[in-house]
Amino acid sequence: MLKDEIRQSKLFLDLTPVLEPMGLKVLSVSMSRIDSSCKVSLIIKRAEGNESVDDCAKAYGVVYPRLSLDCRDLELEVSTPGIQRVFKDVYEFELFVGRRCHLYDGGRKASFTGIISRCGESSVFLSDYKNEDNGEAGELLEVSFADVNKAKLDYKWEDVH
Repeated sequence: MLKDEIRQSKLFLDLTPVLEPMGLKVLSVSMSRIDSSCKVSLIIKRAEGNESVDDCAKAYGVVYPRLSLDCRDLELEVSTPGIQRVFKDVYEFELFVGRRCHLYDGGRKASFTGIISRCGESSVFLSDYKNEDNGEAGELLEVSFADVNKAKLDYKWEDVH
């Protein structure tokens, strides 16, 4: 089952207002501390369009000074989600509306692929879905977040415009 906790993370709350004016969203952020050194891993997503190396460099440039105030020896890694990102939090469905995903629905005990058309408070909606187990297809499928055991982006060349 996916978590629903990234939006309550202190780092998420600190970095979101810094990156959003640049057109970037915090997809994931984590920090580990050992004595006076810190290692921070930040994954960003462009609000519109695809992320680039320049986006990572710009994010690094504004985040590093901010985080280095709390940590003397800071190692910061900024990256993009990749084309087959495994979802760790339900928040990610919201960020990838319009993109194809593959998920396992524990309630139906079946794997589905489809395009994330929208997210509700407790579920995700897949359009043009296909049941990977029996080949059944349809226009719209609602899956409760509580039933999503695994999910990831599902890159298909046909989806590239």
